[in-house]
Amino acid sequence: MARRGRRSTAGAVVILIAIATSLSGCGVLDAANKASQSQESQQPTSAPSPSDLKVPLYWVGQTSNSSYLFREYSNYQAEDAAPSGDIVSTTIAMLSKTHPRDGDYHSAWKPASRVGSSMSATGTLTVDVSPDMFNMAATPTEARMAIQQLIYTATAAAAVAGIGKAGPDTKVVILVDGRRGFTFGGQTLGSPMTRDKAAAAPLWIIDPSQDEQTTSTFSVKMVASNIASKVYWDIKTNDDVVASGEENLSEQDDGLQEIQFSKSLPTGKYTIRMYIRTEDLRDPSFAVKGHDISITDDHTFTVKGR
Repeated sequence: MARRGRRSTAGAVVILIAIATSLSGCGVLDAANKASQSQESQQPTSAPSPSDLKVPLYWVGQTSNSSYLFREYSNYQAEDAAPSGDIVSTTIAMLSKTHPRDGDYHSAWKPASRVGSSMSATGTLTVDVSPDMFNMAATPTEARMAIQQLIYTATAAAAVAGIGKAGPDTKVVILVDGRRGFTFGGQTLGSPMTRDKAAAAPLWIIDPSQDEQTTSTFSVKMVASNIASKVYWDIKTNDDVVASGEENLSEQDDGLQEIQFSKSLPTGKYTIRMYIRTEDLRDPSFAVKGHDISITDDHTFTVKGR
């Protein structure tokens, strides 16, 4: 996804907000957590599921020299593989069966025939999946990202559903057909695991989402970590830049920083791009040798008018 480009100039008023949840993609960015009384036994991860509920799905994408997790929101839809009303199980089933809207992303999972989940009294989330969900040809690196993709999605779905005190630090136990000990890519499943903060992408675009249709005035929201001193963005149509800008990134904050502003554009199809220049990187391990731009994310969207 690395590509070359020219330096952009500031073209909008940008608000920079430090996000205290580190590279989690949950907490403030997923949903406000709602607390409830824990029971002594495992409780299904069920909650009211309105038809307009949107659930977070994490996908694997390539940027810089590595693969990272990027998040999209999708409309909640019932799945035969999951118990009715179980939002976490249904979201995982969706992850295994649907495709990301952004063609730059992909999933490391195969369609699951069965998914279950529960939350313990101590706040540990257990996910039980069928063995057909695993791609046993995955390399150890691909398997590691797949497991993180599942953990990020499961914990984010639990937070959105307001189940217990679910959040980015929630521990997750992965069972296969109700049993511990399944080996995938050299990793033995069944012990509590948490999100690996390094698995989350160092930047991504939230709004407008891929293939979204907006009004002539719309909101732009992006997040980036402090791996660089600056982040840039531009909006193009037919390869012509119609808007662009840049924003300094805090060196002290070790979490995600949110960039948010509004834009007005005439009817048409556009591509918004967010990127980091190699020369601005604080961490040289993210550099793509020989490229002016090392890290980027882009979304295509359509302005439909008022």
